[in-house]
Amino acid sequence: MNQTLPLWHSILAFPASKESENATERDLSAPPVQGKFLPALANTPYLTSSESDPQILGWPVARSANASLSSSTIFPYHLNVDPFLHESLRAQTVNIGICQEAKEILGTEEEFRLLIENYLETMWQRFPIICRVQFERQLPNIYTDPKADFILLCLAINLIMQIPDLGSSSSMQSSLYVNMKTSIALLEASGFLSIWFLQARLLVCFYEVGHAMDVSASISIAGCGKIVQALGLNKKDFQELTYADDEKLMKSEQEKRAVAAANEPLTLATPSDRRVGPFARECQISYLVGRVLRHAWEPTQDDKFHFEEALQLERTLLTFMPLLIEEGRKKIFFCAALGICTSSLFTLYNSSLTSTPPPSPENRKHLLNSMETCASRIFGFSSVLFAEPEKVDSSIMSPFTAYSQYQAALVMLRFWKETGEVIYRERMEVLRMVLRIFGGRWVGAGRYQRMLDERIAGWGEDDVDRPSFF
Repeated sequence: MNQTLPLWHSILAFPASKESENATERDLSAPPVQGKFLPALANTPYLTSSESDPQILGWPVARSANASLSSSTIFPYHLNVDPFLHESLRAQTVNIGICQEAKEILGTEEEFRLLIENYLETMWQRFPIICRVQFERQLPNIYTDPKADFILLCLAINLIMQIPDLGSSSSMQSSLYVNMKTSIALLEASGFLSIWFLQARLLVCFYEVGHAMDVSASISIAGCGKIVQALGLNKKDFQELTYADDEKLMKSEQEKRAVAAANEPLTLATPSDRRVGPFARECQISYLVGRVLRHAWEPTQDDKFHFEEALQLERTLLTFMPLLIEEGRKKIFFCAALGICTSSLFTLYNSSLTSTPPPSPENRKHLLNSMETCASRIFGFSSVLFAEPEKVDSSIMSPFTAYSQYQAALVMLRFWKETGEVIYRERMEVLRMVLRIFGGRWVGAGRYQRMLDERIAGWGEDDVDRPSFF
């Protein structure tokens, strides 16, 4: 059975190891610490400032070094001493290299401050794996006590905030991205394993998923899972976060979110009437994604059990739909969870349509009606949220919603071609417009739009007889 599915299905498909998880998100968005967001450069021998441009960040670099990360001024191989063979020199060497990279990329103090503020107001809301309070407390230390892994996290934030050029469908596999991956490899080889390093890799993976770098993202998420194991986070029990010490509580909550993003999504134990954050709801729904994928890609030999499992998965997913729609009306953030849930239903129905033996006429009619219902739901939700495209804030868009809109557009295309009813074509065009808007933030959405255009242009009579919609 050949089915094309986005990588995020697999990324979010790891089953939880616990039968019950508390999916409620804690509020880590406390006000920043008092004082200036980024203090003036400290007067310390470890810091250097450019005489020609005193506004450049005073990252700790070799005084004569203005080269890139690969420069021999950072890694003096011409010397007889290999710094990586000596533990006392290794960390300092890596710090110098990463700080030089940050100095060239992050720019002035003001530019860096604006970058962080913009991130916390946009993408952090979408993917809140970083404890805001602890992160803001650590920021001033990049001048007085720079740490390579924390600076790497800042570079990852800079990367995730990059957007495609207007009207461009080119790859986001830029020099900035390649340098980021090089820095990750450097820290990994040097033994810099920490929660900051894990968070940086997760942000890079999020970037890769959103910009259609499927192979790189699959490698990245596997690496994140290994880091979780290396740090021992997979063995921690996050069920009861009741520390009296706020620092321990924030640290544990931050680790819990990193594990959920990398390896173990939460289960379905949270009551539907409990208010949770968008990230927790996405993790909760993602548990079902794994069940659907295993059902579709690894069917059992027992046809009766396989059919009953499909019905159970459908009932469970449909139970979530009213809740997700209601939450989605209140806050656009919940679009991701709605998209993930609907996409899982599309995958489940399409798997049943293409199964062997084929479904009965009665069941096939039910599957086709269900596909139309899901597509109409996505159309209705999208048409409301994007009623005024010029007012849409693309900075908070999730890359996880575009695939469900692409699937819904394909369903509308097929019903239009089969029935000739204009309403299906009009709905397809609306979804195509939404994909174009998403493409302004995530290259992956633009790719789905081009794939849709190719299906429209190349539609033939054989497509009507194809069992698979996708």
